[in-house]
Amino acid sequence: MLRRGLDKTIYAGTSAVFFAVGNVLKLPPYLYIAGSTPHLLWTALILSPSVPLGVWLGRKFHDRLDGPQLFKLCYVLLFLAGLKLAYDGVRGFFF
Repeated sequence: MLRRGLDKTIYAGTSAVFFAVGNVLKLPPYLYIAGSTPHLLWTALILSPSVPLGVWLGRKFHDRLDGPQLFKLCYVLLFLAGLKLAYDGVRGFFF
């Protein structure tokens, strides 16, 4: 989606909806697994207050960065995530 030339707000909203749908789809299996291990539910409950902080920080970054800066940051973060995944794959394959 980065190459589509979308406005930064439309890009952020589309990404948020995409990940929200993915997380909602993962919720039933997560609750099934967490039912057998209550400490996962407690961990989620303890970490849940950090959600508004993350939303607030995301909004601050969104308002502070202009479109090209935001997209450059996205490319850098995607590259770093790709490096981490490649490292994990190579490490798991050879070690």
